[in-house]
Amino acid sequence: MAQLYEEEWILGHDQIHFYARKYEPPKGIASAKVAILFLHGFVEHISRYEHVFPVWAERGIAVLAYDQRGFGRTAIGDGEHKGTGKTHTTTEDQMDDIAWFLKRLQEWAPDDAKLFLVGHSMGGFNAVNFMCSPQSRAKTIPKITGVVALSPLMGLSHPPSKLQRAFLTPVSYIFPSITVDVAVKPEWLSRDPAVGKSYFEDDFVFMRSQIGALRSMLDAVDELSATMYRSYPPALPIFWVHGTEDEVSSYKRSFDLFQKIKAKTKSFTPYEGGFHELLNELHPVKETLMDEVAEWLLEKSAVTGDDAKARL
Repeated sequence: MAQLYEEEWILGHDQIHFYARKYEPPKGIASAKVAILFLHGFVEHISRYEHVFPVWAERGIAVLAYDQRGFGRTAIGDGEHKGTGKTHTTTEDQMDDIAWFLKRLQEWAPDDAKLFLVGHSMGGFNAVNFMCSPQSRAKTIPKITGVVALSPLMGLSHPPSKLQRAFLTPVSYIFPSITVDVAVKPEWLSRDPAVGKSYFEDDFVFMRSQIGALRSMLDAVDELSATMYRSYPPALPIFWVHGTEDEVSSYKRSFDLFQKIKAKTKSFTPYEGGFHELLNELHPVKETLMDEVAEWLLEKSAVTGDDAKARL
């Protein structure tokens, strides 16, 4: 397997310290064919993917991953770096953070490496949403070769009622720091019971969220599904994966949005019977997905322009 990761605290664009990890191919970063920026899900963190990133690095894929603003070690901090506070975040801030980290990815990766955005759950939403956002069209943003969305949060499988949303919105603007329970049922994550147990015993997984962060995310999800999806760059390939039995992120809402996005090169893989965290599913699901993602990244890194064909 590839060598262990390099961890560091990176000072962001607005003086926030982000906890980050870098995974290099066995022969070093100079040998990387592909470099990805990985975005984790809501209330989780990048350490939950320690079994995934080395597999991709072994295939020549460099990985830069960071605990997003308001989550994981970035939220809590350590003895030297002040944390942001648990779930103290907004989708707009996260879009700015992605833009900033893409520049760091470009600086780290070889000049000829292709850059990709890869995200799970909220991170999958963030990856797609970023490419539809004004931040992605800034001239300073590196060229992205493609996007991978894993169980992207395009709607909740068990959404709050209209009455709850009507209450949440005004209150979240007045008292954004009030927290609510956002814990999911452990059996919803994976068919492997050890995954749910580990999730609920993890000090860096938060079971409550500030309502300002929750409202910001849900509003952005609704906006992407309603109108923002039209801004997705047609020439940008996208690979979309979702488990059909996902009780966290709605499979139907996810597939509906995939169908609406007008990318010339796009692929959707339904994992029949798969739960929310496909990268944490029982053998052979997680291994199959890791390989499928790696194959897609390497394939698209070697294909440009009109060579790519749209497929579903």
